[in-house]
Amino acid sequence: MAVPGDEHHSSSLSRKAEQGRFAFGKYEVLRELGRGAMGVVYEARERGLERRVALKLIHSRLLASAEQIERFRLEGVAAAKVKHPGVVAVYEAGSLHGQQYLAMELVEGRTLEDLFKSDQLDPLDLAHKIADVARAVHVLHETGVLHRDLKPSNIIVDPKGHPIVADFGVALLMRSQSAESPPVVAGSLGYIAPEILRSSTDLIGPRVDVYSLGAVLYEGLTQTPPGRGDSASEAILAALYGEPRPPRQVRPEIPKDLEAICLKCLDKAPERRYASAEALAVDLERCVAKEPLEGIRPNGWARLRRWGRLRPALAYRLVALIAFYLITWVNFGFHYFDSRYLAEISAVVLAWAGASFLLEMKGPTTGNFARWIPRAWASIDSIFLTLALLISDGPDSPLVTGYLLMIAISGFGSRVQLVWYTVFLSLVSYGVLVLEAALRRPHLQMTGDRHLIFATSAVVMGVLVAHAVDRLESLSRYRNRS
Repeated sequence: MAVPGDEHHSSSLSRKAEQGRFAFGKYEVLRELGRGAMGVVYEARERGLERRVALKLIHSRLLASAEQIERFRLEGVAAAKVKHPGVVAVYEAGSLHGQQYLAMELVEGRTLEDLFKSDQLDPLDLAHKIADVARAVHVLHETGVLHRDLKPSNIIVDPKGHPIVADFGVALLMRSQSAESPPVVAGSLGYIAPEILRSSTDLIGPRVDVYSLGAVLYEGLTQTPPGRGDSASEAILAALYGEPRPPRQVRPEIPKDLEAICLKCLDKAPERRYASAEALAVDLERCVAKEPLEGIRPNGWARLRRWGRLRPALAYRLVALIAFYLITWVNFGFHYFDSRYLAEISAVVLAWAGASFLLEMKGPTTGNFARWIPRAWASIDSIFLTLALLISDGPDSPLVTGYLLMIAISGFGSRVQLVWYTVFLSLVSYGVLVLEAALRRPHLQMTGDRHLIFATSAVVMGVLVAHAVDRLESLSRYRNRS
């Protein structure tokens, strides 16, 4: 996050770099290489040793907080603890005239992010690179360091094709993890493990980096990181509860074993992922060598659970319809209604399930039409719920609470407009029930206060859900700016 006054110092360095070389202690700064959340990185020459280094300076000198300075210091400590060809080396960490700096190995090459944008890597070549990264990450873990921000832009591939892990800006020394109170939510959306988003300190360990490696592998295979959404809140919900589309549905030529490895890394439950980055590297190397993997294929229940997470809108509706239909059969067994009613309800349930399948399996997934899918779901639910109520007791049925449930569920769409669209559908549908009852069921003799209570409840529910969605969006935007 930008700090007031930060612009003066860091931009003055940038202007000097643009105008020509300038001195920073024993380093001669040559040019700016890039900017990150914590600092600015320059290419520099160390006088005396005549070697080129990557010189990272903290963004702000005068107004840097104690937390910023401590995190910058920890970055140097974390990187300096590791000596491995797959991890960028730190030569020196210090402070000059109050300006914190790190002098690191200057790695020539391109990031995985650049490679993903320019070309689609061969799946087995990608698996080999991620295996090398996993080996390096395992060394990090053995020395007590969690990276916590593994992503394509933090992995540099040198001219020989070897990947090197860089940027330890949010790394965590595992022995000091308990000192983080409250837990710090660190990382990048799309690559961050669910337990970090939940701030589950007791679950944060090597498996968070295994998840991130799986996310990098997934993006390399499909050209899209898992858990992306149109907004930050959708990305957070996807990371917490969603399931990525199986890579082979995007690229059928991807080996089945490689897909299984990738999805195992991305499991929401840490205990179902690889126990270590080394175990991941071993299976990736087996996959490249076309050797059998060791028992990572999910069982039938795990496959069903993954399918449900991949298609939550359909899964939830099918579960609800099955439960409703079972209750209907129980009531029929007790002779609470006749066979004609059962046949009509069966037809509605079957049509409702069929429409849901068509929308999920045949509906557009991209483009402008895809934005209307949530409203299509709401419309289908409203239509079939109204049909079921028309068959039964109309507005006198306890099933009218289904409209309120629809409003509550609309909040998962992370769109205030969707919430109010669902409120509108619910009120219109209830109005249809009231009109039908007045014309065909005068015996119900329902008083106006019941209708007023329902309408008021629907509007209040809409206000509460819309407020919660708007709040979540505001917090997400604030986090992105930070």
